[in-house]
Amino acid sequence: MLTLVVILISLFLIAAFLNVYLSKAAFLDIKSNVCLVNRTALVTGGSAGIGYQFVLKLAARGCRVIIADIVVNEGIKESIIKETHNSNIVLHYVDFSSFASVRKLADELKRTEEKIDILVNNAGIGLCTDKLTEDGLNLTMQVNYYSHFLITHLLIDLIKKSDHKRVVFTSSMLSYSHLLYSGNVTSKEIKNLPSCLRFMDYSTTKFLAVVAAKMFAKKLSKWNIICNAYHPGVAKTGIWQKAEEVVTSGFPKSIQSVDAVKACTTGVELAISDKFKNTTGQFYGLGFQIALKLSSRGCRVLIADKLVNPEIKNAIIDATGNPDVILHQVDFGSFKSVRELVKVLKKSESKLDILINNVGIGICSEKPTEDGLNLTMQVNYYSPFLLTHLLVDLLKKSHQGRVLFTASIASYLHILHQGSITSSTIRNPPSFFRVFDYPNSKFCDVVAAKMFARKLKRWNITSNVYHPGLANTSMWSTSQSQMHGIFGTITSYIALTPIHALFGIDADRACQAAVELSISKEFSYVSGIFFGKYFPNFVPRATDDEELCSKIWQATENIVKLKPEEKLQ
Repeated sequence: MLTLVVILISLFLIAAFLNVYLSKAAFLDIKSNVCLVNRTALVTGGSAGIGYQFVLKLAARGCRVIIADIVVNEGIKESIIKETHNSNIVLHYVDFSSFASVRKLADELKRTEEKIDILVNNAGIGLCTDKLTEDGLNLTMQVNYYSHFLITHLLIDLIKKSDHKRVVFTSSMLSYSHLLYSGNVTSKEIKNLPSCLRFMDYSTTKFLAVVAAKMFAKKLSKWNIICNAYHPGVAKTGIWQKAEEVVTSGFPKSIQSVDAVKACTTGVELAISDKFKNTTGQFYGLGFQIALKLSSRGCRVLIADKLVNPEIKNAIIDATGNPDVILHQVDFGSFKSVRELVKVLKKSESKLDILINNVGIGICSEKPTEDGLNLTMQVNYYSPFLLTHLLVDLLKKSHQGRVLFTASIASYLHILHQGSITSSTIRNPPSFFRVFDYPNSKFCDVVAAKMFARKLKRWNITSNVYHPGLANTSMWSTSQSQMHGIFGTITSYIALTPIHALFGIDADRACQAAVELSISKEFSYVSGIFFGKYFPNFVPRATDDEELCSKIWQATENIVKLKPEEKLQ
């Protein structure tokens, strides 16, 4: 018998360690862009650990979240609301070691809810004693499996009323080490393991969760209800605290490697994503991806672009389920067009919470704009500078306005200096140095963000700038077509093309910093900072040259023809 126990413990340990490494193949980031406004999710065990993180992720996307747990703490609710700005959080008490309590919860939900879109069977406990529940059952088995089996049956009618219909069971890779076989399962019971194998109860329950998900999937398919199970890895949660009272000290901590934030991501994907299909939006570039991410969180998104394509709007709505997407036509190569856009926005919008100056073009022809300016400089810098000034009044009306400029790693290569700036011009480089138009424009964005941060501080408006790395967007091919002459050819095909091929990243990844800077509480009071993908604390040369920055600002005020009342002091 002792030999058997040793073998089983060894298998348990092996499974646990495999859990750590194989879990890394799961979703480390939630890729789905689905907006969950007007959706309702029930998360069992949502007051702590993986369940709490699950709730946060759903609430951040606008979902109405019901937390069913033995711990009913208003502080938890307030914490979620504070973190997500979603006040639609409901707490319900339930003791999953009692079938009566589970039925009482189901009755209450049937009275208060019209539908349930997502059911997350997450509540769980670790290793326990031989003490039985009030229903005469093994405590671990009842909490982790029996009660969730029951609650799923009782809530089917509510789930049927949804057009989303998801059921997710939280399992574990330890389910691979279960000891169940047909001989210890009868028509009326699943036999408990002997006391010496009590540590295997958890594995058994998590295997049963997998079985339940499989069987529910078959039985619920007629109503288009999707049911899956996932294992989150060995997460650093409170479930191990009780287990350590039973297992030899040190074992659980030695295998913990995944925090609850990462551990919940696969489950969230199963709960919200559309069969894990990646949006084709990556072909639309950074701006599209930023709009997609903001829309997925329930944000009303205004897209201002020269290209007004309903397909872009429809792609965002299809991917997120959020219909609040507005398209506005604007030509950033024209100050007149920028001012016309602002007039429209001031009529239609009561406030503006986030302004992302992301528009950009690469190297263009030497033909000047209708305003007589370098096209790259006007689109990438002058027009965003003007737009930000003109929208300050709308930003003031937000609780905390944010302005963000998209720069580039190319800003490190600018060739601007005090001698190239006058009171009313920023001199263009010679024709054979046309390749520096883009770095110069992006350096000016860095300067603008820094200066706006100072001037907008009094109204609690932050201003930052970031570079996204080498993003795989259409701007590269456009730029290459405009690189003429020996210097341009050498720069394009010998330097830029190989670098881009080796280090380029897709737009979905490149936009992550922009989204974080736009919405994360971590950056609520951070302003005037340059965030670089590769060199976070390394700003472009001359960024700290106050005289140069002031000259650029003053020259730009004159170039964009700001009226006295439009200037910031």
